[in-house]
Amino acid sequence: MIEKSRNASATIKGFAFQFDATILKILGLEKDSFLTIEGIEDIDIFYFDIESYHQCKYYESKSLTPSIVREPLLYMLQDFKARTQYRKDNVTYNLYCHFSDSKQDSNQISLNFLNKILIEKKKNKSTNNFEIINHKLKLDLSDDELDQFLKNFKITITSQYEQHKQEVIFFLSKEFNCSIMESQQYYYPTAFSLIFKYATKKTVNERTIKKDEFVNSLNKTHILFNIWYLKEKNTQQYCSHLRKSHFSYTNRPNFLFFFIFELLPKYDFIDLIQVITLIIDKWGGKISQNKPESERKTPVIYLKDIRLNDLQRIKNQLIDDDIHINDGYPHKQSDFQIKKFMECPKNINKKHIRIIDNCDIFQKCIEEISLTKIIYEFYRINPLEKIGCGKHIQIYIENLEMIKLIV
Repeated sequence: MIEKSRNASATIKGFAFQFDATILKILGLEKDSFLTIEGIEDIDIFYFDIESYHQCKYYESKSLTPSIVREPLLYMLQDFKARTQYRKDNVTYNLYCHFSDSKQDSNQISLNFLNKILIEKKKNKSTNNFEIINHKLKLDLSDDELDQFLKNFKITITSQYEQHKQEVIFFLSKEFNCSIMESQQYYYPTAFSLIFKYATKKTVNERTIKKDEFVNSLNKTHILFNIWYLKEKNTQQYCSHLRKSHFSYTNRPNFLFFFIFELLPKYDFIDLIQVITLIIDKWGGKISQNKPESERKTPVIYLKDIRLNDLQRIKNQLIDDDIHINDGYPHKQSDFQIKKFMECPKNINKKHIRIIDNCDIFQKCIEEISLTKIIYEFYRINPLEKIGCGKHIQIYIENLEMIKLIV
């Protein structure tokens, strides 16, 4: 079980390392160049007629040996062999990697070491005997071709995982002329999530991007934490990081807070009530008598895809708990009224909450309410499209219980 856990952790680190490497490569692109994610290699870069191909490998507990680098090099050699002479002259290959015993640097490898890589000793499962496979012969590669390949090939040995991540955060801070803390809290999570989004697209065109497109997609007012951000940490670390980074605004009088919960078909009603109560206690507590009406900003909860009978049960439960609810409807048969919805709380001795359950009403609130907004969206499968006004923080969760650890 421990071994499986280690293997899973290594796999997650491998993917995250590749995503981080991709961010660095995008930030380093020339004006007229573009990058494809998961093309011929993990990262393909094109600059007019010059092509470069990059494979990313993270081996925290393995040494740089012929057997370890054989597979990625064979892929590169197969591509190189298939090219015409002109295309051979205009292509470079890069193994971008980390090994347990290698110093950070960029290195060439010798022809002798490459020949060792191309000789593979493999066990035949049916006979239990070992066979010698000469990949140089299989690929019909001459020494001259191998020499030419090596002139166009390098190994880039990178820093250890966490240090490499910090380098990404540093270069994002340089790109956006911001502090390391801002880069870590705002730009890095969204950049990481955006790379994941590109990597999962179906076509090569959809997985291709230019630097200016990527940079313009990163905005301090929109922060996205996706499943991979959770996978590289444990649940406790993930929730703790989010709480410290993005949930310290409870006393901002001139902000209106929105909390969006994506409710899956089998959500737990008790958990939902507990989460709502927690939000009310922290953001919708009793209002100070000294606070002017203009600063009484009751938070808004948007219960996305809630069952109708559960919505009524929630309202009944909150009323029983002496909590004042504003849903924007003056009476049962009326239409939603934004003016009614935004009325300042009059009863300072009660806790207050605003509740909506409809996408159109949510959109109306976003468009017509002029207050500065902070929108916390907790999603599992279908996050909303980026919201253009206010700060929009999208947080992947696996269950409602996680929200309690975050807020």
